[in-house]
Amino acid sequence: MQALAPKSAPLAAATLSSAGDASAEPSWTPAPTLEAVAAGETLTQGHEGPAVASVQELLRVAVTGRFDARTAEMVEAFQLVNGLGKPTGKVGSTTLKALRKKSSIKGKEAELRADIVEVAREELGTREKGDNGGDALKYQKYFKRGPEQWCADFVSWVYTHAGKKMNQSSVTQIVRELKKSKRWKTSKPVPGDMVVFDWDGDGLGDHIGLVESVDPKGTVRTIEGNTPHPTTRKEGVWRKERSKSVILGYGRP
Repeated sequence: MQALAPKSAPLAAATLSSAGDASAEPSWTPAPTLEAVAAGETLTQGHEGPAVASVQELLRVAVTGRFDARTAEMVEAFQLVNGLGKPTGKVGSTTLKALRKKSSIKGKEAELRADIVEVAREELGTREKGDNGGDALKYQKYFKRGPEQWCADFVSWVYTHAGKKMNQSSVTQIVRELKKSKRWKTSKPVPGDMVVFDWDGDGLGDHIGLVESVDPKGTVRTIEGNTPHPTTRKEGVWRKERSKSVILGYGRP
């Protein structure tokens, strides 16, 4: 179990509008997945969910997971600048393809990374009960393992469900395999990368998570399993902000 105090709260749940309260926020509708959008569905204002957050990441705007008026404006501007026909402010298959193409990571790898982040976001809020059990036990059980420290199980589960097979419960072994396959790096994190932490500065990996985004100052926003909630201290899958000082390195998918 992890003991380091987290620095950020998970994405807030949708706030439903209250009857008769004109100042209340609007209701939010669950967004289709990116896979569904690529197949013909549309993301539009009023949607919320991991797919919206992924689009916001591609647009380089604040990641809230809610398709609000500001997000619609940014989508419309992107469509106008990139000659995608009459701007609509909605994200269909053509706009999604263009957003992915503009990313510094191209083609199938861009799609894989977007899927990794989306799958991880869908797991936010999964909680551990007791000692490495409860709802979080699904990550260990998927690989036919019992209760154990499960940060690596979580990363393996997310990668596998995003289409990149992985089955590893040891952070040390993951680092070893990443170096052997020349997928290990110590700088330039990209969403979808694995991120390995070294809490005590001994050069060994102590914990692992996934890169969700990186801000201009270098702070890495992550999604991690087997990590404590910022207020309840309950172990689970939560979003964190990490400084470079505790990061040992990164692994490409």
